[in-house]
Amino acid sequence: MVRHPRDYRWSSFHANGDGKQDAMVVPHEQYLGLARNEQARREAYRALFKAHLDPEVIERIRSATLTLLGRARKVTSPGAAPRSLSRGN
Repeated sequence: MVRHPRDYRWSSFHANGDGKQDAMVVPHEQYLGLARNEQARREAYRALFKAHLDPEVIERIRSATLTLLGRARKVTSPGAAPRSLSRGN
């Protein structure tokens, strides 16, 4: 996981939040409904990502996304390598 969608190379945040041209990103109805003009839409979109998630929610997301070949994986701290939960770890 990245700390912010802007940090992920393939994120649509670059187009929707920063206004960078990307032929792969087509504005959808929900995005267009954020505001009447482009600048206000980008500001509203960026505001969506200012909220912080509860640490328990983050851990649940990590647990769900770090499953590898049916074996649960756990990150012990941000930036640490995942460790297997099998064999009593």
